Amino acid sequence: MKKILLITSLLTSSIAFGQSGEKIAPEDWKDGEIHMSKAAHDRMLFLSENDPLIQKIPVKDNGEPLVDLREKNHPRIKLITDLPNYNLFIDTILPGDIENVKKGFYSHVRQGLYERLVKTLDYLPPNIGIAYALGYQDAQKLSEKFDYLMMKYHKALLDKKLAYQMTNYFIIADIKASSQISGGRLLMTLFDTKTNQILNLGVIGSNPQNITIQEFAAATTEEQRKYRVMLEEATTKAGIVSYGEQWCTFDYGTKIWAYVTGAKETIYGPVKESDKKFKLQNEAEYLQNFDPEKIASKYDTCDDY
Repeated sequence: MKKILLITSLLTSSIAFGQSGEKIAPEDWKDGEIHMSKAAHDRMLFLSENDPLIQKIPVKDNGEPLVDLREKNHPRIKLITDLPNYNLFIDTILPGDIENVKKGFYSHVRQGLYERLVKTLDYLPPNIGIAYALGYQDAQKLSEKFDYLMMKYHKALLDKKLAYQMTNYFIIADIKASSQISGGRLLMTLFDTKTNQILNLGVIGSNPQNITIQEFAAATTEEQRKYRVMLEEATTKAGIVSYGEQWCTFDYGTKIWAYVTGAKETIYGPVKESDKKFKLQNEAEYLQNFDPEKIASKYDTCDDY
């Protein structure tokens, strides 16, 4: 069953990617009731970050600082784990990584993105706020997620090359495109400020086994579709770009943002010197050194490999 879910998640996620390298948006949900505006639809990206069109965009950095969203303490922008029903709406990759979310390790974004989050609130109902989960992550943390996901895919598929291809799709693209390590990306959802309850847009899916992470997934409910449209419309008006393959993923100043908006280069690059110097092993090197049992031994909650 796990193997089926893993394979299904990859196939589902790849449907929206055109072979020609053009942006191809999937059909809206077919209930005839809930549809996004053309402006919001056009501000989505339906290409993998691995696509050459994305990778070739020059990375420039304007030196803007990271800000801590917790310190900003905006009443309508809250860390997801500070809300009582958070466990229903977030699914991390690494065992125990939810504790890092609670500690605010991923609560940093660039100043410009924060300003546009505040602007997003202007286009949401006054009782609706933003619940965020994952902002800046360093390259080392992403490489740990790569190892863990590679181990899980290998366990399900028993094929190192296929497991690598699937893991590459979800993790290495983040490092190559410098989205997560730039501070210009945030995974977020919505909450009701009156009840302090997270609204049901779906599960924030840093875990790719969650197949309803896709924006237009057939399994989504009418309620989820309504709130997803609300979030898409508001962020679009605020100048933020949606990574349409993942309903919860939003960018500003990154390669994704540059491609969708037509900018010639990014305004954010890797934040830390360690991120800039981080070297990815090529596929052959990685597969030669891949030791699933060693990776599994790092995680007490991991099933015996």
